[in-house]
Amino acid sequence: MTALLAGILVLGACKKHRSAKDEDIPQPEKNEITYDGKVYTIEKAREWDYKQARYPTHNTFAYFMWNGSAFSQSGGYDLGPNDPPIALFFYLSLPSSSGYMIGDFVYQPLPDDWIANGLPESVKNKQVFTVAVLHFDANNDRKITADEVIPVTGGTIDYNGRSNIGFDLSLANGKTLTGRIKASVIMTSPDN
Repeated sequence: MTALLAGILVLGACKKHRSAKDEDIPQPEKNEITYDGKVYTIEKAREWDYKQARYPTHNTFAYFMWNGSAFSQSGGYDLGPNDPPIALFFYLSLPSSSGYMIGDFVYQPLPDDWIANGLPESVKNKQVFTVAVLHFDANNDRKITADEVIPVTGGTIDYNGRSNIGFDLSLANGKTLTGRIKASVIMTSPDN
């Protein structure tokens, strides 16, 4: 009986030790984003390389992340029967002098004169995103219309490779979008 009790105590200690050890191992982040208390998965994306055509001081890449085949930055497209009611569009811009894109991109609202003057001097050496919008089918009609495009008003986008992008965003409607998208990305040109 004493041997049985000792065996149970040893097994319990091993199990407890293993659990504590497992907690120290970082778990992979899930491919999911949360908006308005609901979790969604996006598996497809497109990337456009604008190089320095958008801002002379920065290389800029545009992303559209969604599961469907049709898309438009400003809305006006149908969702497929199995698509989640959500999509994201954003530009990531990194200083043209820094050759490699990785890390946090902080929201930078564009000044009214950005077309003539480019980005403000204060961000010329920073990784920024200047435009980001959430598309959300709020009325469940399987369409994204212009009034279902919600601008991002703040936050960060964490870029860890084109198939691993994290979000911590504030939106114009007072809600937030958080999480990570690990999508299959198709690279294309701005003309496509």
